[in-house]
Amino acid sequence: MAKKKHRTSQPEILQTGQGERLQEFFISKDFKSRNAFAKAIGVSSSSINEVIWGYKLISKNLFAHIKRSFPDIVEEWLLMGEQSINQESHIKVAEDQFDYLKKDSALPQDLLIKQQSKLIDQQRETIEQLIKQIEILKHTRH
Repeated sequence: MAKKKHRTSQPEILQTGQGERLQEFFISKDFKSRNAFAKAIGVSSSSINEVIWGYKLISKNLFAHIKRSFPDIVEEWLLMGEQSINQESHIKVAEDQFDYLKKDSALPQDLLIKQQSKLIDQQRETIEQLIKQIEILKHTRH
């Protein structure tokens, strides 16, 4: 009788970028370790490690813990890599872009108007997202 070979399968590594963004986030909040971050948000360090190592995605429960501790985190950024790390960075980028446009007087007038219109649209989008987040928070507290 032939011996069966037992294959030890390695967990599949997920290439979503969530782990990198989660690590970028906790570093931006001045946490020195994954364990310190996990403790601060009230989850096990293994749940953080599994996401950072790419073995698991960020669960609804884990995101809820992060959001409760850090309400400025942008869900779209953490989960999908869209937008900015937090709402403050949206505002800061918009202000920086506007300052740049004001200083660069060599730009043709119509280009300047187009860039200012784009900036206004980005600010409107940020405001809409903030309003949505406020509504979500209102509904979750009831």
